[in-house]
Amino acid sequence: MVDMCMPEKDGIDVLDEILLTAIPVKVLVTSGHGRDLLRLAEGVATFHASPDVASVRKPFRRAELVDVLTRLMS
Repeated sequence: MVDMCMPEKDGIDVLDEILLTAIPVKVLVTSGHGRDLLRLAEGVATFHASPDVASVRKPFRRAELVDVLTRLMS
């Protein structure tokens, strides 16, 4: 789980670094700063041809988080 806004490095850089490793991993990106950052993260995942990236906008409800994680893990 990666937040898009962090103090030292933004989530886009972290996501890109994760996907560049080519290690099979599932990533959930979150942001409370608008849908644009999540769309950008989805674009990074598309660029890397990684279907194992999902996103959820904060604040999220427990049921929404469980639904996204269930889809990501299936």
